[in-house]
Amino acid sequence: MLRSMRSRHHRTLFVDEVNGGHRRSRPPAGRLALWVGASLLLVGVSAGASQPAPSVPVVVKALAPPIERKLDRAFELAIGRVRESPACGALFSELGRDGTIVLLNSRYYPAGLINEQKVCRRASAYTGVGSPAVRLCRSFGRLSVDRAAAVVIHEALHFAGLPEWPADPQAMTSAGINQLVESSCGL
Repeated sequence: MLRSMRSRHHRTLFVDEVNGGHRRSRPPAGRLALWVGASLLLVGVSAGASQPAPSVPVVVKALAPPIERKLDRAFELAIGRVRESPACGALFSELGRDGTIVLLNSRYYPAGLINEQKVCRRASAYTGVGSPAVRLCRSFGRLSVDRAAAVVIHEALHFAGLPEWPADPQAMTSAGINQLVESSCGL
């Protein structure tokens, strides 16, 4: 069962009672990792629990504050759209996946200096098909919340198995995926 507590820093701590009561929290300097047991993520809520699974992005390596703030707001909007909009959720269902679970299992990292100079010239985030690791570029922090939420969903679709042109000549382009996400999710 997932139980929330308040720390002396007034941040919510999540204790996974099923997993030996190990404390998992967000440190005051930034969210390094909020890891909730995979079994809890797969079911959303443990049996008999009255509270939903946390809807916060899992940041594995510290992000710059503007990127982290934008990710927090965009992730909340993305989760809401996937849960509440049938057309948005269907983007994942068509791939045989649950969009909420895919988003909650995504892991966010900074792009890194070399990729900022290469990949980030034409993208604000990137991942590989089937990979939960999403690299966020500095430009992500300058996007509107709606646009950033569309990027979060776009990258989650790749994690769910959606390929992209040119890696797959039969797949949609990045711009085509963006249009699909924006129209289906109302972003």
